[in-house]
Amino acid sequence: MPAALLGQPPRCAGAGPAGRLRGTGMGHDLLVIVPLVQASAVLLLLTLMTALRIARMKLAQRVEREQRAAFEVVHKWVAGRAPEREVLAVLDSCLDDALTRVARRVSTELPAAQWEAAVSLLRRTRWFARMCRYARSRLWWRRLDAARCLYEVGRPSDADLAVALIGDRNATVRIVAARIVRRVASPRLIRAVLEEALRSEPVLQSYLLGLLKPYGTLLVEPLVDIARRETDHEMLAAAIRFMAEIQDPAFAEAIRARACDERASVRLAVAAALGRFPDKDSRATLVALLGDQDWRVRAEAAGSLGDAVALEAIDALRERLHDEEFPVRLKAALALCQLGRRGLECLLETIRKDRARDAELARYVLRFQNRARIEKARAALGG
Repeated sequence: MPAALLGQPPRCAGAGPAGRLRGTGMGHDLLVIVPLVQASAVLLLLTLMTALRIARMKLAQRVEREQRAAFEVVHKWVAGRAPEREVLAVLDSCLDDALTRVARRVSTELPAAQWEAAVSLLRRTRWFARMCRYARSRLWWRRLDAARCLYEVGRPSDADLAVALIGDRNATVRIVAARIVRRVASPRLIRAVLEEALRSEPVLQSYLLGLLKPYGTLLVEPLVDIARRETDHEMLAAAIRFMAEIQDPAFAEAIRARACDERASVRLAVAAALGRFPDKDSRATLVALLGDQDWRVRAEAAGSLGDAVALEAIDALRERLHDEEFPVRLKAALALCQLGRRGLECLLETIRKDRARDAELARYVLRFQNRARIEKARAALGG
């Protein structure tokens, strides 16, 4: 009788003992095959890693041998003991990394006259021509190699390539390319590095501006031009701060012209910078900024007036002792301390009037100043 009529579920194919045996056998095979495949993959990976490490070691050894041989023939050529054609043939047979190291050794180990001759020789190699092509490559590591090459053997004629690399989309390439300005201090290159620095994030900006500080006189024209024409407030504020670090008197007028800028960040940078330019017009501008609507600008202007020792600003600073914002009152009190006897008399007068909030601040600042004087005297006696 059919199983369905008896109320029993129908049997599926392979549901008997033979089917169970077949299923168990397949599972057993998988338990063996999967670990073998995994072990083979791990073994293959370890083999590849070992082979890659061996290849890198051999490549490093070859680069070291070639750079030693190349530097030796360059040194012989500079001394007049080897013909140029043979030297170029040796250099053209070397790897790019080897010649990059040769260029670095040439710049650090040879005297100036011999260095110039060696650089002119390296610029006539196929390696240098290849690096110039790499400067416009789509691959960032090739552009990085080109930037390193130009840093070692660059000349003013390479300004176009250097400017393109300074504006590269890769940050590493930009940093290395900016160092070219140490070799090629052309106004165009300095301007390119300056603009890139002012657009960069703070850490990179600090590094790039540090590269430019030795070229103070060459920075005057581009910085003044940026201060007059730039519209981006972050770039403008960064330019004003950098001008304050250089402290060239030619910057004062351009900075003062931005004192009425509608953006508070720019006025804040102006207030901080003018303390480095203690001329009459700058002090007058700072007094005007004491009435700014932004409390940060008022506080910075008060601090700058103290740095500039603006005695004519004592009355304006006395008014700021009653400002609504505590940082402004504190900066005004500290500025009065920097203005000598008249400033201290102003603070003592505030204490005598015994307006609770203002008197307490004046007492605090005077105690702070006395403590600073004591510490300074102790340091002098200890030295």
